[in-house]
Amino acid sequence: MTLSNADRRFLDELSRALIPPSARGEIDVDVVANIDRMLGRANARHRMNVLRLVRWARRLSFFYGGASLPARAAQSRLVPVQRLARAVSSLCLVAFWADDHARILIDQPGAVR
Repeated sequence: MTLSNADRRFLDELSRALIPPSARGEIDVDVVANIDRMLGRANARHRMNVLRLVRWARRLSFFYGGASLPARAAQSRLVPVQRLARAVSSLCLVAFWADDHARILIDQPGAVR
């Protein structure tokens, strides 16, 4: 149970939409590789839940503008869609900010321009 190529492309596009270019320009963090690493450490049930989350978010992103899923789904009247978008956004943000390279940005907030 691993991420498909379509899931990887979706997560990469989503992370580029969520994380400011200034932060991505300062450091090189591969969000998809970090998610893979987290999935490798997770138990089978958690891995299955994360893969299901990513696949459903990717499928629904077609209706919500692809990588702009978090912004558009937040205004949806369907609460499950809002929750799904928040969950997949959180996954990408945790994969970025939990990386040791990204902690430099936290320690030196004025360094990013």
